[in-house]
Amino acid sequence: MSAEPKSDRSIPGSIKDLTTDLSQLVRGEIALAKSELHESVKRVGTGAGLFGGAGVIGLFAVEFLLLAAMFGIAAATSLWLGALVVGVALGIIGVILMMTGKKKMEGVADGPTRAIEQIKSDAKVIKADVERAARRK
Repeated sequence: MSAEPKSDRSIPGSIKDLTTDLSQLVRGEIALAKSELHESVKRVGTGAGLFGGAGVIGLFAVEFLLLAAMFGIAAATSLWLGALVVGVALGIIGVILMMTGKKKMEGVADGPTRAIEQIKSDAKVIKADVERAARRK
């Protein structure tokens, strides 16, 4: 920024200083945005990795709980019957989840249909405005 007194500067000089200052301001803002974005992406990546690790550990925990249930049933009956009971229970839960998921997926649009229709509508309005403006000339 120039430190010249206001009265000694010409209009072209003032415009030049203004564009230089504006350019430096925009560059600074872009650098700040890049820095913030880089930090955000880094944190999201770390968080996603931790969630993934938690998912794997949770899967192993569920597996051992199912084994404990199987061996608990096997203690009262036989090992094969314990495995069968746990397997059937998991199969039933899986079928229920599948049917619920299928029901939730029904009626889901293939894409952003409302947005596409709005864009088409906007394009028609713009085209009509351009044609109307061209007829006026």
